[in-house]
Amino acid sequence: MRLFRLLLLATAFLTVSPVTARAEGPTWPSDGRLVVDGWHFDSEVTVRTDWFGFEAAQIISAGGEGELVDGSQLRHADAEVRLRARLLGRYLHLELQPYTHIPNGVIMITTVGLEAWLLAPISDRVRVGFYHHSSHNVSDRTFGGGTDMNALVVDGSWLERSFRWQEDQGRYRFRTVAYWFLKGMSSPYYLTEDTRVYRDRIGETKWRLQLLFDASHRFGAGQCGAVLQAEEWAPASLQIQCAIGWRPGEVFLGQLGEHLLIGPFYNYRVNFARIGEFGRDAHLFGLNFTLLFTDDAVVNAKRP
Repeated sequence: MRLFRLLLLATAFLTVSPVTARAEGPTWPSDGRLVVDGWHFDSEVTVRTDWFGFEAAQIISAGGEGELVDGSQLRHADAEVRLRARLLGRYLHLELQPYTHIPNGVIMITTVGLEAWLLAPISDRVRVGFYHHSSHNVSDRTFGGGTDMNALVVDGSWLERSFRWQEDQGRYRFRTVAYWFLKGMSSPYYLTEDTRVYRDRIGETKWRLQLLFDASHRFGAGQCGAVLQAEEWAPASLQIQCAIGWRPGEVFLGQLGEHLLIGPFYNYRVNFARIGEFGRDAHLFGLNFTLLFTDDAVVNAKRP
């Protein structure tokens, strides 16, 4: 039944839904490749299934004086669906990541959101630009309508090396992404099952720093990253994320296997401050299914 529900909602997402998929913790923009001429377009969709741990399927927005958020009463997310589409040019990179949450136990969508990056490469290692993230409760507005965030971004790739394994070449690298929020209408603290906080006291995010190590190879890809967020100057919370994706290849699934990544993920989130209101920490473990769409042959056609 669980698998049937995920397939049904993923199909609906791909055919009708204008916006889709992600969880509560921050995500990374994909790496920017250097485009010398013309434009490059690609996209992928990821269905994340949550097996163990806590992930809220609702968004908590500021406001509602005297309204208490009780973590034990929040819906648990059963899955997240996220679409990533990017258009890369020589002087501009645009990436859009719409997403949605699917709660545990029912066939419905509780939230929709969009993360967007507009970045300009200033060297082969650094991109600067703008970030936007908005999310909305669509089926239950008990805890407010949603969140709204805008930020200045600096994305840097500082270490990149190639390696060989099983006679094939792979790549690994280290990246940092720094955000300074012009509008930070989202709490820098993570929700847990022990959360007991009033909505008008959830706070706003001032800055965010993401550190990411990832590697890719013909057999798959993996990454581990850390995210620090702050309400003022001192870090308020930390998230550690690790994921591994295996590419089945043509031997198992034919041509589809070359475009599919399947593997586990683990998220650990911990609050450094206001633990009495938000709780200490939360864990999340599950599986990711990522389908890499082929490049657009028209958009990516080389200019004469």
